[in-house]
Amino acid sequence: MASVREAVAALAGKSFLSLDHRATLLEYRLLETTRAYASRASGAAGDRQRVHERHARYFLDVLERRDWDACDPVADSAQLRGHIDEVRVALDWAFSVNPGLGIALVLAAERLWLEFTSLARGVPHLELALRFADSSPDVGPVVRSRVLVALAAAQVYVPGLEGASLYEHAWRAAQIARNDLLEMRALYGIIQNMLLTRRPASPYIDAFAAVCRRSNDAVMSRLLLRWSAFQAFEASDMKLAHQKFEAFLDDRTVIPRRVSLYFGGIDSIISCKVGLGLAKYYLGYSDQARSLLASTVSQAEGQGHVTTLYFVLAQGAIWAHLASGDFQRVRLYLRKLEAVSSLYRPWRVLVDVFQALLIREEARDLEAAERSLTRSLQDGFILKTGTLHPILWVELAETRGLLGDLDGAEAAAKQAMTQCLGDRDGRFIGRYNPVLARILMARNRPGDLDAARNLFVGAIELMRSQGIYFHECDASVGLAELELVAGRPAVARAVLGELLGRLGDREHVPGLARAREILDETRGEAIARRQIARLS
Repeated sequence: MASVREAVAALAGKSFLSLDHRATLLEYRLLETTRAYASRASGAAGDRQRVHERHARYFLDVLERRDWDACDPVADSAQLRGHIDEVRVALDWAFSVNPGLGIALVLAAERLWLEFTSLARGVPHLELALRFADSSPDVGPVVRSRVLVALAAAQVYVPGLEGASLYEHAWRAAQIARNDLLEMRALYGIIQNMLLTRRPASPYIDAFAAVCRRSNDAVMSRLLLRWSAFQAFEASDMKLAHQKFEAFLDDRTVIPRRVSLYFGGIDSIISCKVGLGLAKYYLGYSDQARSLLASTVSQAEGQGHVTTLYFVLAQGAIWAHLASGDFQRVRLYLRKLEAVSSLYRPWRVLVDVFQALLIREEARDLEAAERSLTRSLQDGFILKTGTLHPILWVELAETRGLLGDLDGAEAAAKQAMTQCLGDRDGRFIGRYNPVLARILMARNRPGDLDAARNLFVGAIELMRSQGIYFHECDASVGLAELELVAGRPAVARAVLGELLGRLGDREHVPGLARAREILDETRGEAIARRQIARLS
């Protein structure tokens, strides 16, 4: 044994091996150049094949025996990241010689890839695995379903929306295999894709619920509550969403780490805190929302899982602080988002989007913001932003309107409207209607002011019915400004008086300061007019 250690150390000393000091245990690895040289070196072909097989089976054993729930992603990071390259080499060999071993290894590696947001690396080998599974009668329905689910999950990390159809195939395969866990994973992916592309998910949520009841699994039932909360959020029922997110977070059923990563790829607790924070924000409780989202960013960073951190930053924290005008915090979060996006190309598009919006709001560089937003909306990965996608078109419409490019603004607004879910799509309409109304006010053609007034009023009424005070505030301010232009200050005061009468314990709602400013101005004018009338 001593001679083996000495030989390994000697190879490392001559730079044939690399030594990873970051791992908990010292690890030696072949350099890529050394590996390539050794693979072409003279020697019995059978010996080389046995070495390759031993290498592949060693990592298959390592991955299958690992207790992933006990994994510390920070402490174990160096060692596990080293496994990724070793597994790639092993898979390259296995699928060229022993596809059965390749399938076993690629399925064992899925959990490793999920841990480090590296599932896209597995796509070529997962595609090979599916090809072999489809052509070999020896591969059973459970294995084929597992391959389909893993390949579908990987589509989140590549351009296009092929994951939806793959999940449908995986669901049918899981039903044939009579495997509840795989069926729920497939359904979970379908639901995620339906919400991502703003399509009704209720039939699939009902199917997920039926499998949950059949499996009698408390953890899965809790995940069902998570989806019902997000469904309420996507339906713009903020009060119900807030209630369901709180119910999910109050439930003390432990969700193992492997379940969070297999079901959605991010931590379920943290994702629901983001949902709760956004619900609070739309309800008008912006201080509570930003405080919760800030603590959730810290929690995600402590967990050391980049997909979870990306979700918190891109889907919640940056939006809330940007809308509130906390540009210092936005810049801090953007630096964090840039860091995680450097690991994974599809996320970069949102870095560009948020930088454009920051430039628009803070530096007021409208031309640079418009160019960046236009370029980002042509990015092939923009569809992966899901429900943010139509809102980004609205942001582009507003930016062009501020620049005076009213034709371009209307074109962007028209594109945004193609993704509206209907007349109850409050999160979209609450942002879209005021932007289009202001574009019409700027055009000021015959009938434009009346059309703009109707858009503002429609948004206000819908926001009140859905409890979305955040957008109601913006629409009310817009309507008040329109009424001032139309020479009806008393109507403007009435609109804002009703808004402030429902303020309650809300504070620092974006647009609130402008509402009070208009009220003060119109009250002063009204007092002055009364005084002039008495004097005359």
